[in-house]
Amino acid sequence: QFLDVPAAEVVSPLDLQPRLDRLDLAQVYRRQSIVGITDTRLPRLIFQRLVLERSALRQNLGRLAEDRALVRHAEMVLQKRILEALGDEGTRKSLMGGGPIAPLLLDLPPELLPEIPPEMEEGALPAAPGLYAMLSLHDAISISNLVTRRQALRHQAWGIGISGLTASALGLIEADELPADWLILNWSGALDDSQTLKTLRRLDPSRLILDGCDGEAALSWGLGQGIYLFGGSWIEDVIAAGRMDYCSEAARCLRSECRARGLATSPSGRFGCHKPSLLESVLPGSQA
Repeated sequence: QFLDVPAAEVVSPLDLQPRLDRLDLAQVYRRQSIVGITDTRLPRLIFQRLVLERSALRQNLGRLAEDRALVRHAEMVLQKRILEALGDEGTRKSLMGGGPIAPLLLDLPPELLPEIPPEMEEGALPAAPGLYAMLSLHDAISISNLVTRRQALRHQAWGIGISGLTASALGLIEADELPADWLILNWSGALDDSQTLKTLRRLDPSRLILDGCDGEAALSWGLGQGIYLFGGSWIEDVIAAGRMDYCSEAARCLRSECRARGLATSPSGRFGCHKPSLLESVLPGSQA
């Protein structure tokens, strides 16, 4: 009977590039805000982040998403395209809605990091980063010269962040030794484990970003650990509510509409906003 089972249909990699060519960046990228909270009544925009939504990518790839190598290649192609798009004023405004008005966090593979210049000007001071390359934890620990590269990138106004730090990962690595400006910690209840908390206390909370905040519990926990930077779905709801409190046209919109427009990375996704300048500022009164 097993011999009667038809063989699985082969997925051809030749179909990948034409599908990627037809894919608009706005279909798979979303804008995310990272806010600083010391006073819960006055959240401030600190960073913006362009996030590749892998679920949306897989949906657009269809059966090609069954091959992990093809998905990885597709991600790299799109990450290269987004980097090129940010270098063009027109496409940058389309993606960011007129911004970025705060330093940008951008997920990148090591292959797309700028090369270390053969010589650096003697006595040159590092520049304040306007763009932070967010490396996955797996990629970051595989780069043997990350310390050197980070120092060199600072002279090109680039910074380094590391994403994907989870409760389980904290028990497997020396997170306090990671050479990065920022570490993105994924929120989960498992972070409240006594052993995990012990590990966390070795980290400088001022360089941690608690992402994935889905409610007040995440915020309360983070503030209790000395963390002041937050991102996640609940944070986006707070931002949308803050915008609408300041917006004279708020009665014409739903909060869900304001939230979706704030996350959009295309003019069509922001269509319907009656106060685009307020939408572009992300959070009224914020300063990076």
